[in-house]
Amino acid sequence: MRRTADGLREIPGIRLHGWRDGAPHTGLPRFSVDGIDTGELATRLDREHGIMLRPGLHCAPAAHRRVGTFPDGTVRVGIGPFTTEADVDALVGAVRAASPS
Repeated sequence: MRRTADGLREIPGIRLHGWRDGAPHTGLPRFSVDGIDTGELATRLDREHGIMLRPGLHCAPAAHRRVGTFPDGTVRVGIGPFTTEADVDALVGAVRAASPS
């Protein structure tokens, strides 16, 4: 999780949502990129890099209203026990390549 957050933070225009240092986290980091629709970003990452992510409101529009990401939502990454450092590095590189900044 830390590698994912640290890598994404280095990309201009990235906003990590729900991430605070020292706070407990799930394996589902969420982010958005200024200037690009979350659905468009997830589609590009899938088609151009083979990275599957989940964009949108994630069946929780009220939660997105509360945190200020409604109506666009976020892009959600699934980190699991078989996710490698190389997987995280590929994700960060793909997001960097897809970002308009």
